[in-house]
This record gives sequence, C-alpha cells and structure tokens, in this order.
Amino acid sequence: MTVRHRYIIRLEDLLLAVPQVEARHPGPEDAEALAHLMLEAYRGTIDYDGEGIDEARSEVSGWLADNADLELSWLALDPDGGVVSACLVSDQNDGPLVGYVMTVPERKNHGLASALLRRTLATAMAAGHTQVEAWITEGNHPSEKVFLAAGFRLEDPA
Repeated sequence: MTVRHRYIIRLEDLLLAVPQVEARHPGPEDAEALAHLMLEAYRGTIDYDGEGIDEARSEVSGWLADNADLELSWLALDPDGGVVSACLVSDQNDGPLVGYVMTVPERKNHGLASALLRRTLATAMAAGHTQVEAWITEGNHPSEKVFLAAGFRLEDPA
C-alpha cells in the first residue's frame, strides 16, 4: 500500500531566494511534452507503477482539465526550448497544491526542481497565498529532500 504524507509551507515564514533558471508557465500546448517528461521522470522511481505514455497523457490531461493553476506552475527549458523539468500546481479549495515536480533523468540533481519549486513559492506569495501544500510518497527521498530544503515541513508525522 502506498502511503503519502502531507507537507506544508506557511509562506509568511518564508525568506526566499529564487534561483535563476530559464523558465516559463505551461499551457495546454505543452500537454504532450509534459506527458513525455512525466513518463521519463517517474520511470524507475517509487511512484512508478508500470504506466505508459497513454497513462501519462491521461494524467496530464486530467490536471489541465480539472484544476491546473498555470500561473503558479513552471517549466524549465533546455536551450532548444524542450521541457526538462516542471513544477505543476493545482488550485485546491484551501490553496495551492504542488502535484508534480519532475525532471528528466539526465538533468536530475542539478537544482532544476528546487529552482522551479522556489519560483512557484515566490509566485504564490506574490499572489497573496498564505500556504502551499504537497503530498509526497513515503520513501520518495529525492522529493522529500527538495521540499524540506525549500522550507516545507511534514504536517502529518507517522
């Protein structure tokens, strides 16, 4: 059984330096690139259950159709304009929810996910939000590290 824990950051406590990275907001035209990014980024991780490109497309389409917050979401691009990392945020009743933070395998551990998450937090704070939350699968140590370094705290300790 997969266990996910709620992490939260209260933005009034945040002192944030936003790293510079070539980034832009996503849009519906990015759906295919995001599906491929999602599949590449999650394959072989604790959150991968053997899904293929069709499931990734469905996941991205669902996010875009349901509650995507495109103004708080960010994409990092390679020099050719290809998407290499993303921080995708949903608009929930009680505020922003970081639903996906993903980076292509060859660019992991270069600070892209951290930079995009920090940009999301700065954008959320500027928009007047007081907190942002995320749900992270127990044992997903790379995600835990990124979120804890950004200032998130475990809200529901086991």
